Amino acid sequence: MRDHLFEHGTKQSALQQVAALALAREAQRQGYGDVLGLTSQDLRMAQILLISLLSQVGVDTFMHGELRHDPGPEALEFRFDSGRESLDTLMTLSFPVPNLGYELNDLPRGGEQLLSSLVVTALDEARDLDPKGLNCEIQAAVTRLNSHASASVQSELPPEVLRKIHSYMPRRDLDAMRCVNTEFSILDAREVAKFKVLMERAANANSRKDFQAVLDDIQKLLPGYRQKPLATFVDFIPKLAEDQRLTRFYRVLAAAKQLNAVDTARLLTALVGRISWLPSDYAREQAFTHTLDTVEQISIEHQSEPLAALVKNCYHASDEVQFFDRMRTHIKQHNVPERGIVLARLFAKISYHPEEKMFTSYQQIFDAVEQLDKPDQGKALIEIARKVQRVRGSFRFRDLKRDTFDRFLGMVEQLSFTDRQKIGKVLAYQFEGRVYSSELPRVLRDVESRLGVSLTEKEKQPSKACSLQ
Repeated sequence: MRDHLFEHGTKQSALQQVAALALAREAQRQGYGDVLGLTSQDLRMAQILLISLLSQVGVDTFMHGELRHDPGPEALEFRFDSGRESLDTLMTLSFPVPNLGYELNDLPRGGEQLLSSLVVTALDEARDLDPKGLNCEIQAAVTRLNSHASASVQSELPPEVLRKIHSYMPRRDLDAMRCVNTEFSILDAREVAKFKVLMERAANANSRKDFQAVLDDIQKLLPGYRQKPLATFVDFIPKLAEDQRLTRFYRVLAAAKQLNAVDTARLLTALVGRISWLPSDYAREQAFTHTLDTVEQISIEHQSEPLAALVKNCYHASDEVQFFDRMRTHIKQHNVPERGIVLARLFAKISYHPEEKMFTSYQQIFDAVEQLDKPDQGKALIEIARKVQRVRGSFRFRDLKRDTFDRFLGMVEQLSFTDRQKIGKVLAYQFEGRVYSSELPRVLRDVESRLGVSLTEKEKQPSKACSLQ
């Protein structure tokens, strides 16, 4: 593979990603994620990193993306076109179809140009894989990819068409678009200046009159520029007089419904965190219910974060058991992203259920977790492992049933080695301080034997990756 396909000095790193691609695909072909511990997530990450290390020549060697319908789920495929069949097969990249949305297909060639772009697809994939920007390796790749885009993007679209695109974009995409090139960075300068002024005004809108005036001006902005000033209103709810908080909450909730689904989800998540500041139990219960109703109305792919926030704050629900059943049914009927994490948080709340209902509730969560793919099962069970308790010399969940704990261990046994090792570390951490030091080695050996993992002295404390979020 020639050096000119990659940025200067990056060939070795790029070849490591190619090797990771080959191993991860073999893991997929065999139907499990245990080839050197690689999973489908590793495959996605290797593709992002590889693209970020390509030179412009390397990027241009890939053909435009094509939608592939068979076999398997719909995917966007990029074929390498070097003329060497073995290399071209190895370098073929495949991504989930990007959710461009926002009526871009109404624009002349706009959707097609973005859909066929390798760099834009990699950026979209990076954002999906690391939505909070916490993975340093992915974020470094994003910086390199943005540099690619800045060097290569030359818009052929007239300003009025670009402004139409802006009117459908969420805030985070507008921020990213502004970094592409000089043309895009100044296109919305006036709108950016307006929302920054409104953020400052929102922070100082302490009276009903001031609030209404600022809200009216926010509504005049394009939808993608409203989220930040509206979020400022939410931030300052605790500082308001009690008789103003409820009105502020519901007015922002109504305004959130008018935004793009991405911005709506972020604003709803922030609002959930302010329910506890409302003036009465009844007001909190009603606000919780109205917010849940609104979350269920936005597109499924953006529901996971506000749903997780609602589960965390479910003590505001008028009936926690009824809320549990509603959430479990909703997750089962809809393909909510990151539902494993939402299910794990629901599991944690079962300890507040009546004792006679706990066992059934735990089994219902386990049933739902078993419907997830293996990587998502691993995420859920890692969180569930943190709820293990020591009760009268035995380890149990809150219902005290041995069958519940045994089912949990049985599900863990079916996971990849990497996930079993993580759960073993979490359990080891749970045991320390709750088991006599003389008994701890035996307990850890039992875990090692049951899960097929090795817990050395250095591995008993969980890593940061395993710490409670």
